[in-house]
This record gives sequence, structure tokens and C-alpha cells, in this order.
Amino acid sequence: EAEKTILQALTDPTEIVQLAAVKALGVLDTPRAREALAEAAHSPSDRVRAAVMQAIALSEAGRPVLEAGLADSSPWVRLYACRGLAVLAPHPQSIARLLDVARNDSALHVRLTAIEALGTLGGASVQEPLQTLLDDPAADVREAALRALLRSAAPVNVPHLWNRLHAHPVEERLQFMRTLQEVQTSNSVHVLTALAWQDEAFEVRNAALSALKDMPPSLVSEALVVLAERSPDEIQVLNACLEMGLAILPPLLARLSQSDPAFRQRAVKLLQAWAMQSEEARKALLALSHDADTGVRMAVVRTLSLLASDDALDCLQRMAHEDPALEVRSAANRALLRVER
Repeated sequence: EAEKTILQALTDPTEIVQLAAVKALGVLDTPRAREALAEAAHSPSDRVRAAVMQAIALSEAGRPVLEAGLADSSPWVRLYACRGLAVLAPHPQSIARLLDVARNDSALHVRLTAIEALGTLGGASVQEPLQTLLDDPAADVREAALRALLRSAAPVNVPHLWNRLHAHPVEERLQFMRTLQEVQTSNSVHVLTALAWQDEAFEVRNAALSALKDMPPSLVSEALVVLAERSPDEIQVLNACLEMGLAILPPLLARLSQSDPAFRQRAVKLLQAWAMQSEEARKALLALSHDADTGVRMAVVRTLSLLASDDALDCLQRMAHEDPALEVRSAANRALLRVER
């Protein structure tokens, strides 16, 4: 009886009554209710058709109606059809139609909603088409496409995406940075790391590094350690690591044994800053006094002379007598003399 009453309300001449009936039919989600909604999708009222797109998205059976709604004459109906398809499970035909809307719809807000829906559906099948939208003339479309890629559950192909972004002028790469910073996902961290490391423009590298610094340490600590090893901007990266604090220490220590001497020399500077706060950092610093690379041991000598703690002085005395390199022994002796004075 309730269903019958609602179905009758759907034919009421008053639009507000029809809208209430559409909403109620969506909640019922019976075969007859879905059939009635499919019929209401041809209503002369734009508002009723838009309401149908919202109501019928509650069921997988509504997919054909939603796909047809993407071609509706009303932009608001098309918009709600995009949102409805985003709620359902990914389907190749729906994805193909959403991509067509994202590229070609006459209404910008509908294009942006289609892009958002594609990002919600995710998956490898939408990544390449979304990346092509990064070259769209409309800045809002480019930003929406990047946001959708970063929010996708599927890992982004970072080298491919970096090449896409890098093809844009510096000004546009800097505009992309805002989106990369706002969307705090592992995908955005990976892309920012690539920009901070590989971009030839210092202002882009610096903006990417600043974006990483503003993210939670748990999300970016490993990325900053990677930059400490690879970035050409040593001072800026080391300062960023220091600002992040001891959250950097675990990934830094994990990378020491696999790194090259240049990185270990940089690591000495970080360990010095934390040696008085962390026993673990101090032990790692002292362990580097046995490093196979002479340059690393020289960096340790300079650092230990600044610490001037008992274990630092003991280490300096050992290096002054036992280190295999004459320059290290000489540097350790000079450091001891300065400490004694």
C-alpha cells in the first residue's frame, strides 16, 4: 500500500510532491520502485530527473539509468549521474563514459565532477586517461585531474606522472604544488619527492620541499631521508630534516648501511643535532667513526669535537691513535687540543 501511494505521488502535477516520491522510491529499492525511477528519468522536470540520479544510485540496477543520465540535456542531471556512478562498483563501460564527459562536456562543473568520480573509482585503467587531462587548457581541469590521480587507491606511476608535470612551464608546475600539498597521500609524497630531487628549477624543488615539510612526519620522514641522500640542495634538505625532528631518525638509521659515503657525511650533520637528545643517534654517530670512508670519519671528528661529551672524547682519542688515515689522526689530535684549551 505504501509503495502504491508513492507511485501515485510520482504522477502528481506538483513538482515538490514528485521529488518527495522519487526520494522515497530510492529508499524502497524494490523492482517496481526501480522501474518507476527509470520512467521518471524521462520527466520534463530537470529537478525530478536530477533527483532520480541521486535516488537510483543506491542500487547496482540503476547503472543503465545513470549512464543514460550522462547525456541528459541538463548539466545538473549529468552532474548527479557522475556522482551516482562513483558510488557504484567500477565498471569498464561506466568508466569509459565518465572519461568522455570529463573530456568533452560543455559544463565545466560537470567535467570536474566526472574527474572526481574517476578518482573515486580509481584503478590502473583510469590513470593514463586522467594523466592526459593534465594537459587540458583549463587550469581547474588540470588541478582536478591531478587531485583524482593522487587520491586513487592504485599507486601512481611516478616517473610517468613526473614527466607529464615536467612538460609544463615552471609557473604551472608551481600551481600544481598546491594540490600536491593539499592531498596528503603516499602518491602525493612520491611525486613531491621526485620534483624536489629531479626538477632543474630551484624554485620548483624548493616549493616541493616546503610542501613535504608541511605534511605529517609519519607520512614524509622516509621521503626526506631519500632527499637527504639525493637532492642537490643539501642545506635546504638538511634543514627540513632538522625541523622534522627525531621522526627522521628511524628511516635515517635504516638507510645508513645501504648508502654511499656522500650521504653518510650528510647524515653525520643530522646525528650531531640529535646526539644530545637521543642515545640511539649518539651511538650511530660513534659507530661511523669506524666507517670505511675517510671523508665520513673526518666528518665524525669535526662533530665529536663540538659534542665534547665523555664518550665523544674517548672516541676522539682512539681515532687520534688508531685511525688508519694520517689526516684523520691529525684532525683528531687537533680536535683534542681545542677541547683541552
